[in-house]
Amino acid sequence: MKLTRFHLALSLPMLWAACLFPQIDFLPEDDGAGATGGAGGVTGTGGADNCALGEVTGCADGEKCSVVDMATGDTGCVTAGNKPAWARCEFDADCQAGQWCDGSTEVCHPICQPGNDDCNEGPGSKCIAAFGDSDTAIPNLGICTSDCDPLTADPCSDDPVALTTCYYNIDETYWDCAKTLGLKEGEICTPGPFACERGTGCVGSEMSVEAHCLAWCTPPDSPTCDDGENCNGVNFTITHGSDEIGICAPP
Repeated sequence: MKLTRFHLALSLPMLWAACLFPQIDFLPEDDGAGATGGAGGVTGTGGADNCALGEVTGCADGEKCSVVDMATGDTGCVTAGNKPAWARCEFDADCQAGQWCDGSTEVCHPICQPGNDDCNEGPGSKCIAAFGDSDTAIPNLGICTSDCDPLTADPCSDDPVALTTCYYNIDETYWDCAKTLGLKEGEICTPGPFACERGTGCVGSEMSVEAHCLAWCTPPDSPTCDDGENCNGVNFTITHGSDEIGICAPP
């Protein structure tokens, strides 16, 4: 059966269609809670008070400027980690200087100034609010989104031990790196953020109680998928750069 184009159900955090409804890997508005990322930034090690976030100078060797009070946004010098941007992290001390371990995605992100267009990670990169270990945004701390490629998940870390994926934030319309369970294409998944492996999203069918990880593709309405599958579009445009993005599904 050929699939119709996908539609958006505004009352639910999902996309749907007459035949299929994809539960796309995106970040719900309230999904900042429960993560531990960023907690490592609350204990300063001395050095400059109120140092400049995002700068790689101003602190001693082996340290970085970070938030030491997530309620107020106060800054100080803390121990720096060795993980680069877009790598999985558990605490802010895991990330290199100039990076913050975002509690929502559990990935190191470049620091930026909220309200400023100072992110250069890609044409779709944005400076968004950063979170620690609660669902409250940290004052005066922003992080750059990666504008990752949904088909390859580049530049999200491909470390097989600390899995990441590229997800689409449906509310703020950007692509970014995040933790993932790493379920393989075709595997049954529980609809929700960060379920499937790189290059796929969790898609359910109205004809079945089960959802599966299906591949992103481009352009929609074309036979560009493997094994004769169709690339199916959605009723509102999802793009990466100039490319419209769809979902692979059987013809």
